[in-house]
Amino acid sequence: MADINLLQKLVDDDSNKDELAFKVNKDNYVSIQTCSDGYDYSIYGSDYRVLDGGIYDDPDVSIFEALNNVCEDYFKKDSIYEVTDYDELVEKSNDAEIEYVNKHRMTR
Repeated sequence: MADINLLQKLVDDDSNKDELAFKVNKDNYVSIQTCSDGYDYSIYGSDYRVLDGGIYDDPDVSIFEALNNVCEDYFKKDSIYEVTDYDELVEKSNDAEIEYVNKHRMTR
């Protein structure tokens, strides 16, 4: 499980607490953002393509608690977390999906 206190310490005090992104170990990423039902999260592979995602539907917990619970489901207990830029991660993911679609459209 990710340590909530550690995740909070990794995040700069000036950062937007409505959206967070972390590199996990050397080959995955996780992002989370607030939404009307709680938190929207995505898990990414090293190629920035979305592997899984969903809604963590408990708006009464902090974004760090939601992230911690999501990470418990997807990553090993001793995973290493490194803060990464949320907007940059989403942009790279969008680019990776477009590249994937274009590549597979051309092979048909």
